[in-house]
Amino acid sequence: MSRNAGGRIWSEMRTRGYASMKTHGAVQILLLLIVTVLAQAQTASLDTTFSLVRLNGTTIPYQNGMAFPSFEKQSRPMISLAGTWRKMRFNANHAITLYNRSENGYLLVKSESAGRYQTGYDDSGWEATALPAVENQLLGYEKTPEYYESGVWYRRSFMVPDSLKQRFAKLIFYAVNYVCDVWVNGTYLGYHEGGYTPIAFDVSTLLRTDTANVIAVRVDNIPWGTRNDIVPYYKCDWFNYTGIVHDVYLEFSNPSSVGTLLPPLLMCACAFTVRKLIQHRL
Repeated sequence: MSRNAGGRIWSEMRTRGYASMKTHGAVQILLLLIVTVLAQAQTASLDTTFSLVRLNGTTIPYQNGMAFPSFEKQSRPMISLAGTWRKMRFNANHAITLYNRSENGYLLVKSESAGRYQTGYDDSGWEATALPAVENQLLGYEKTPEYYESGVWYRRSFMVPDSLKQRFAKLIFYAVNYVCDVWVNGTYLGYHEGGYTPIAFDVSTLLRTDTANVIAVRVDNIPWGTRNDIVPYYKCDWFNYTGIVHDVYLEFSNPSSVGTLLPPLLMCACAFTVRKLIQHRL
């Protein structure tokens, strides 16, 4: 190769590398600007995950792409995820937490995570904790609990037996306070806002039976009295606990299932219609 040819190749490589660096730098600057603007804002853009869908003249409650379950434990195979998890507290950016995930919000959460949601992330240095439980230290009878209102990452691994292959699998949380983002085996499932309402995700295609599965949860409990776009937004007469504070488990059912749609509670003696919902997971 001639010196001129080699010089041209080296010049092109430097130009391409510089362009790549400029692109990466521009992305980082954009994210920084978004974070700066969000930090000064007091209006959350995080969408609700619950909706009402009309299907063949019937209103069906939906969440995360599936019919909203009853959350009553059924006579079905279940895997409890109660037990030992790993946890790490972090200083959460509440503005990022409340930013719309369908815009740049997920990129911000992902950037902030530093890979903690990934299957191969090394959490061996994290503290072991038994869940479900409040993150705050309770400190004993008649003592003021720890006022911890910020972020916690939780991780754990679990096995799924071969007998539960090809089932409709739901990951269910009864309560996580206040906003949570959830991953299974490195795949983002979604988020939920509100520490007093349950959530469910369809994980049928994500679970493995040949190796351990990994669940990662980012929790941010935003301090009361700091923002006007959370519920409650002001200090109340109960304690603002942080963490995965109630049952978390996997429920398995056949790909086809039948549910019951009940009308709202009626305060009169009158006729009403009960409909059945048939679901089939491909």
